[in-house]
Amino acid sequence: MREHIDIRQLLHWAYRDQAVETAPYPHPDAITVQLAVNALPSPYNQLVRHFALHKAAPAWRGPDEKVVSLDAVRRSRGLHVEWVRALAVLRSSLDGALGSFKPTGPETPERPWLTTTAPRTSGWSGGQVGG
Repeated sequence: MREHIDIRQLLHWAYRDQAVETAPYPHPDAITVQLAVNALPSPYNQLVRHFALHKAAPAWRGPDEKVVSLDAVRRSRGLHVEWVRALAVLRSSLDGALGSFKPTGPETPERPWLTTTAPRTSGWSGGQVGG
């Protein structure tokens, strides 16, 4: 029976735990994952590989600075959306191709800023404007 695993966890397993790019004899499923990542169109293959190696997700909040560029936030969010969509394509392409795993997910929301409550800044109550 194949183990159900979120696509992000599968990538971390293949790239970090199995060291698929450097190990002399990685698990056959890790090799299949690497081949599927490499088959993604550029730049999505590089995007998925980068965040798998760093065991991270793209930052979607923008830079952590006092003054934040709206353009920087838009770029960060756009990168996050592309990454999650690439994960979904990868999961679909790996479905049935692995011996030990059945990829699921991605569990990461495509647009987490729509579901996350942002911290309130001082002086703003969140009430109606002009009321």
